[in-house]
Amino acid sequence: MFGGLRHEAQADHLVIEPAALVRVPAGLSLLVAGALNVVGRTAVASVESQRISAGDVVLVSGAAGGVGILTAQLCVLRGARVFGTASARNHAMLRRLGIHPLAYGGDLVDEVRAAGGCRTRELTLIAGLLADGAIELPIDSVHPLENVREAYDRSIAGHATGKIVIVTDLSTPSPGLGGDHSFRR
Repeated sequence: MFGGLRHEAQADHLVIEPAALVRVPAGLSLLVAGALNVVGRTAVASVESQRISAGDVVLVSGAAGGVGILTAQLCVLRGARVFGTASARNHAMLRRLGIHPLAYGGDLVDEVRAAGGCRTRELTLIAGLLADGAIELPIDSVHPLENVREAYDRSIAGHATGKIVIVTDLSTPSPGLGGDHSFRR
């Protein structure tokens, strides 16, 4: 059996409800099963929340890491074309798993575009609807990058209305945001 509780990541023994445990399937080692609690749940939730399906193009950052490797493979299983950033030493493994590896840094944006990973239909649609006033996106708050912690604290508190935005340049706030978009310092 394996499983886990929030905020109880490292322990030899754990008091847990039996309903929170999963039987280790035949063919899966206890070592691998024990590593799944956080990374497995996160990968599944990521893929399901984005409704990844055949024909989608997905970029997974850190595709050779714990969450990334599972997320990328789940996307491949759903028929998506998957690109993954990773160190060069991990590129052969990613290729073996059906993931198109991309090196960190450099011309990553150009590489993704050249590989067909740039789709703008959705952004064009939503930007047009916003510009025409058919829909709106309230800006809850704007935080400078150096205060990113405040933005996450606001998000975690769960009381934001609209989008919390992190910016690198505080000198030119965008007009027409609507609502209170004052900078939080």
